[in-house]
Amino acid sequence: MSAEPTLAPLRVLPVPGPRMSPTPLPGQPFPDDYSGSQFIQGALAFDELDLDDEPRQGPPLPDPEKLAAPIAQALVEVLAGRRPVVQMVRWTSPAVYAALTTRAAVAARRRLSGHVGPVRVTVRRVIVTRPKEDVAEVAVVVIDGSRVRAIAFQLLGERGRWTVQALQVG
Repeated sequence: MSAEPTLAPLRVLPVPGPRMSPTPLPGQPFPDDYSGSQFIQGALAFDELDLDDEPRQGPPLPDPEKLAAPIAQALVEVLAGRRPVVQMVRWTSPAVYAALTTRAAVAARRRLSGHVGPVRVTVRRVIVTRPKEDVAEVAVVVIDGSRVRAIAFQLLGERGRWTVQALQVG
């Protein structure tokens, strides 16, 4: 008894010929019932949007005065190695997130090596200015153990939320 599988015979189908569509003469419009392909090889398939000259308004931005202190506290905790940096991905630009990741890794190594004791870092004062409607600049005074430090960051309002676009730690 052999265990060879038996295959069904192959069906050979004819290759369809090219589909001819009428080509109008120069200056004549295409017929309304043109059914040719609307896609071009190598092109991206997307719907064209009918954009006005005016930019579309997204949802209104929340008050940056209320968000600045919690964002500052979260940034300080990430920089101290007390909060996972992944929690800041929603609030930061990719460049700021990369810088935070690097600084948080250094802080975590220092904490694990025993060189730094458990120091509570607190936000002492937050000052927010609005140079533009969609930009807020934040200055933060932080108490880091026996040191007083400054942190500055810029918030940019996009799509109804604020994101940290620039961060400076002193």
